[in-house]
Amino acid sequence: MVFKDFNPLVILVHNRYRRPRENEKAREELEKAVKMFWESGLPSPRCAAVDAVVEQDLVSALNVSIFPEVLFTKAGKILYREKVGRTADEWSKMMAFFYYRAARPTFLDKDVLERQEKIPSID
Repeated sequence: MVFKDFNPLVILVHNRYRRPRENEKAREELEKAVKMFWESGLPSPRCAAVDAVVEQDLVSALNVSIFPEVLFTKAGKILYREKVGRTADEWSKMMAFFYYRAARPTFLDKDVLERQEKIPSID
C-alpha cells in the first residue's frame, strides 16, 4: 500500500551482512540530505530502509541485487535507482529534482525521467 501513495518516498535497500560500511555511509548521507530539507523549511520526502535479510520477497520484487541501492518513488513508480554512493549534497539535489521540480543535477543522465518503471505488486 505504501508504494501506491502519491507522496514521494526514498527507499534505502541494504543488506546488513554485505558491505556494511557502504550501507551505513549511504544511510548517514541520506539522513543529512533529509535534514537539509527539514532545516530549510521545505517538506522532506518520506524515507524508509529495507533490510534485504528480513524482507527478501520485497527486495526480490523490487529487483534489487546490489547493496546498498536507493530508490526514488512517487505515485506507484520507481523514478530512479542509484547504486553509487553519494554525498548528502548530491542526494538533496536529486530529491529536489525528482520531487520539487528543481533543475536536473549535472551528474544525472539527460534521459533519467524516461526510465521510470512501475512498482511491482507483491502478492
